[in-house]
Amino acid sequence: MNIGYGVIALVMSCGLSLASASANASVPKITADVFASAEPVVIDRARQFIVKDGERHYQLMIRLPADYHHNNAHRYPVIYMTDSMYSLQVVSGATQFPMNSNIMKQAILVAIGYQKGSKGAASRVRDYTPSHDASWTLNTGEAKRHLRFIRHTVMPFVEQHFRVDTQQNTFVGNSLGGLFGAYVLLEQPTLFNLSSG
Repeated sequence: MNIGYGVIALVMSCGLSLASASANASVPKITADVFASAEPVVIDRARQFIVKDGERHYQLMIRLPADYHHNNAHRYPVIYMTDSMYSLQVVSGATQFPMNSNIMKQAILVAIGYQKGSKGAASRVRDYTPSHDASWTLNTGEAKRHLRFIRHTVMPFVEQHFRVDTQQNTFVGNSLGGLFGAYVLLEQPTLFNLSSG
């Protein structure tokens, strides 16, 4: 059984409380030696790129399927997502077992970040909202431009550099990214495809 692809727009908030048993657990003391030896965490098979939208630069994080380099003739579905620093970790973890056990099709994950040099909140509020609202502290209403950037810059970049099945594109967004996903569905309903295959 394979899970199909399409537009997935999630609007959610989560809370996590620690169990009382864990409150009594011993927490190791962090010293300067620990910080000095700390290594950055890397997501396996993921690479980072910078793509331009006019004067703006955005980070793309792309994770290839486990069999990508062993299956040179195969073209892969692509899952595009917003909020790259958050979403790539979550979606990589959530899809690893289903993809590796063939419950879900192997797919290329493409996580689109915020404008480089801006605070994340300013970029995401501006880029993921479809209309201008003067009551917000941050600028809003540039979803049309961001959608154009994804359609005319991000997707062609991915299609040019990786073996993709252009008929199987999925969009995943959370919170304001979910609002953006709803906007995408209404404005460009055929850009991301539903498939039962």
